[in-house]
Amino acid sequence: MRLIRRFFAELKMVWLYLPAILSLLVVGLLTLRIVEGRDMMLYTAETPQRVLIALFSITSWALVLWYSSRIVARAVHKEQLSRWVNQMSLGYTGILIFHLSVLNVMVARFGWSPYILLGLPLGWYSYNSTPVLWEALLSWRKPPWWSWFALPLVLVFSAGPYWLFQKDPDLLAASPYIAHFALAIYWLGIFYTLYTRELFLKKFLTEKVEDAVDNVAGKAWTKTLDQANRRFPAVYEALEKTRENWGHFVAFNLVAAQILFVLIWASNDYDFAVFIGPVSGLLLGLTVCLGALNLITFISVKFAGINLHVLLIVWMVFMGLLHDPYQARTLEARSDSFSKRPNLETALVNHFYDPLGRPLRDFNKTELPLYFVLSDGGAFRSGYWVAQVLDTLQQHSQGAFFQELFCLSGSSGGSVGNMLFYAGMLNEYQNPAKASAGVDAFFSRDLLSFSFVQMLSTDVVQHILPLDWLKGAKRKKSSDRAVALEIGLEKGGNGWVDQQLLREPLLHTANNYTHMPILIFNATELQRGQPAILTNLQTHNISERPNMADLLETHLDGSDLRLSTAAILGARFPYLNPAGGIGDSYFVDGGYIENSGAGIVHEIIMACKALLDTTQNPRLLPLKNKISYRVIHLANSTPRKFVNRRIHPLVNDLGAPILTLVASRGGHTNVNNDRLHKYLQAIQPNDSLAYRKLSLYGNQEEVKEEYPMNWVISAYNRKRMQAQKSESEALQAVLRSFDQQP
Repeated sequence: MRLIRRFFAELKMVWLYLPAILSLLVVGLLTLRIVEGRDMMLYTAETPQRVLIALFSITSWALVLWYSSRIVARAVHKEQLSRWVNQMSLGYTGILIFHLSVLNVMVARFGWSPYILLGLPLGWYSYNSTPVLWEALLSWRKPPWWSWFALPLVLVFSAGPYWLFQKDPDLLAASPYIAHFALAIYWLGIFYTLYTRELFLKKFLTEKVEDAVDNVAGKAWTKTLDQANRRFPAVYEALEKTRENWGHFVAFNLVAAQILFVLIWASNDYDFAVFIGPVSGLLLGLTVCLGALNLITFISVKFAGINLHVLLIVWMVFMGLLHDPYQARTLEARSDSFSKRPNLETALVNHFYDPLGRPLRDFNKTELPLYFVLSDGGAFRSGYWVAQVLDTLQQHSQGAFFQELFCLSGSSGGSVGNMLFYAGMLNEYQNPAKASAGVDAFFSRDLLSFSFVQMLSTDVVQHILPLDWLKGAKRKKSSDRAVALEIGLEKGGNGWVDQQLLREPLLHTANNYTHMPILIFNATELQRGQPAILTNLQTHNISERPNMADLLETHLDGSDLRLSTAAILGARFPYLNPAGGIGDSYFVDGGYIENSGAGIVHEIIMACKALLDTTQNPRLLPLKNKISYRVIHLANSTPRKFVNRRIHPLVNDLGAPILTLVASRGGHTNVNNDRLHKYLQAIQPNDSLAYRKLSLYGNQEEVKEEYPMNWVISAYNRKRMQAQKSESEALQAVLRSFDQQP
């Protein structure tokens, strides 16, 4: 029975500390389990200011984990129910997670990532044993035998980073402060446990004395007092007269005010959010949310007498009926945005002729290549791969690639890469002296920090107090975490693209440069679960997919979208980004249904072939039987060997629908890619260049070190991607095809 009571006591404390435990789980899964978290740690360690701010953020997070949970426990009188789940263990578990996450960066390179979890119990033991050993040695007492194990563990965890990282010069070159970062986090944990253990022991001993006075006879009181004085005399005397140190309460609130100030500043200033970095942005946001939740719990128990969380949820539901903070950011459309949208016939004419009707290609050639680009989604991983490959094709062909490029179709991060290449070509067209350059400089930017801060500040407040109601102006809206990504794109020109171009209306820009390729953004309509597109091309005679340009014209009084907004609208992957609304229709990441954009390209090629076979347009007649359709598929999905495994009957009953939906995401993409590939083989059986797949992973069937799929990429992984581009045999084959053209 005693064991059962202890078990339920632990469960009660888990429920009491649930916000803090969820915070630990989120950070632990992010930094220890996934490659994106490891790359965030690498990116943080590239500059000293991000390391210092991250240390401040980790300290603040641990402090709030500990102290706010302590206040809640005191309010409900359950502070001593658990030996293991308590406010002290929450704090140093958080610090330990971050120490291990830095080490995990190195461990993962050699394929040992799962084994880093062994460090959790060892590090936890080290943090607990070190203060005991320290206190015993300072008081000239014999330490417990088990505490001596702390010494080798301290050496392993503190000196280990230097041994690990010195063996990998690539990591040190990309992130020179990574070993120091790990060392600082570890000793931060040691100082934290010494500090909180001292406070805990003082309080615990004081309560022991009081309990003995109240409940036990004088003999028990004398025994408890003697034990306390004998074991921890200095500690007991210092806190014998008080149960609460108000100095710590004041210090906690001062730190909390600083954290809130930094978070508000970062949520309103993109440059400052980038300055503090993604790790600090995430931690400061979680710290404020955790502190607010525990404060509400404290007020509910101590003063209100009811659960204020329930009232808050009811209020948020009510405000959601009146207000939608996640409508897509729009702007006034230009007068010709919708009237000049070309159909497919006009688009073909514009591709082969200039505005004066002069041919842009040599019609005497026996073959006229027409290029279509498919760009897989994958956040900045995809965007960087797409942008650097397209730029390489453009530079190597000396402009011939862009002249033959008819359509760019992508999803999620692939749309971002397509859009940036498109904007770079617009920039070059407007100013020929500016060559397309600066791809790496652009993708060295950090779009994630501002988005993290918005997600954990403005987006939370929007559900309680609609901030855009305070603006009142038509089409003005407060920033959300998707708009934060758009702002990051707009600020990232770096000379490669004109920043103002990314803020220009998509339809107007696409209509006014007639020789530019068709730009298609693929998304998924949330309510109906079907693929959707956004393009200036009139597609009602080509595809049944809803075109968001038609919705803009009919439901939003002819509004237009910025280029940056259009790119992010198809890259909204919940929960990192909310679904974007256009009227009453909502759109999310195109990868839910199709991650490459192959479906719409297949339909356009079929429509092109049918049109050229039957056309009577004198400008298109010279193209008959000369067009060769060529698709370049820029893939970046991580290759994995698929193995069928038995499904547990309970998982079959409870989770089969969810597992099927998750698995079908990639299946739709593969089917559409194969369908397009086979169609091209059928109409051009002897053309080996009809469909070329350029994968970021080359011909690898399985990889040990993945590339991160994130909105920020460390210099280390950008360098790896550059090397992969140089070594890509498929890319070299495409480059040679341009050299062989007459």
